[in-house]
Amino acid sequence: MSQSVAAPVRSHSQIQPPGWLALCRLSEAQWLGSRWEDAGRLADEACHIARRTKNHRGLALALQARATVAAHQGRVAAATSDVQEGIALAGLIGDQLGVARHLGILGFLHLSLGDPERAARHFELAFHPITPLAALARLIPDHVESLVRSGEISRARALLRQASSSAATRALLGTLAGRRCRALVEAASGEAEAALCTLETVLRDPSPSDPLFERGRGVAVQGIIQRRLRQRAAAVASFDQAIAIFDSLGASLWSDRTMTEYGRASARRVRASELTSSEQAVGHLVAAGRTNQEIAAAMFISLKTVEVNLTRIYRKLGIRSRTELAVWMERRTVGRFGDATEGEPRNASEYREPARVVAMGG
Repeated sequence: MSQSVAAPVRSHSQIQPPGWLALCRLSEAQWLGSRWEDAGRLADEACHIARRTKNHRGLALALQARATVAAHQGRVAAATSDVQEGIALAGLIGDQLGVARHLGILGFLHLSLGDPERAARHFELAFHPITPLAALARLIPDHVESLVRSGEISRARALLRQASSSAATRALLGTLAGRRCRALVEAASGEAEAALCTLETVLRDPSPSDPLFERGRGVAVQGIIQRRLRQRAAAVASFDQAIAIFDSLGASLWSDRTMTEYGRASARRVRASELTSSEQAVGHLVAAGRTNQEIAAAMFISLKTVEVNLTRIYRKLGIRSRTELAVWMERRTVGRFGDATEGEPRNASEYREPARVVAMGG
């Protein structure tokens, strides 16, 4: 009897995935479902289990899951560290696909940082001749974007053609990510109106399977195209929507990039009266060199409220740093509380040079 009971137990255990693998799958599901904090915790747990059991393959996969989350959250050092360890482990066990996927994370990270040339080099290494294109289908849209932003339009177009000619990757081009990269190629080829149409169609009727992050990126690209077509009001609205999405996810690098685009699209003189009293108070304290924690204590508000106010200020002024905000507040003060003095900058581009001088102590 003991043998007949034990047999099903052994059989059942054989079909259970390893703990690290189950956690990696759950992490990916949470990441795709826009629950990045949960995804990161699950990936971290998978790393601990794989490391404890000395499973190189499991650890490489868990590091990939954790690096993916960190890269999307803009945690550059953490993502880079995990990728480097993951590449070493995958190389050690001869997992070429694992190496390629880690390289893809590096490519995405550099694209997020605004370095498309470096991103493109990582994607080129990832798409090794022996790695099937279908196995790296998720990387194709970002590879196309890195090529477009590097000015390699013909290569981007060729990659799109290659993807569309394969049954294994053709469906990708119909997704939001696929339409986004197609729109980028069209816009870079002088077909801005066609590009806008490509995006508007998919954004108007989104698929439930499209991650929220991809929607944010699609809306941001829509804003860039609208700005090129001189549809400034529509562009500002698109950037505003994209920033809200990125902020809700914690995608700090993409939020910062889109704030810059927002400032370019608005390109107008910002009046101090457009900042709320709370935003002005936060701005003055930032200019005085206070930290977010000190501002929260001084104003009797939460740290989160301080961060929200700063996000709104940056967006309205088209700036990206505390130094730039301090310069803006200083110029406003020189104007003695006037709404828009002659010396007051229109947007970020007018005072980034002074910001650098201040930063160097000039």
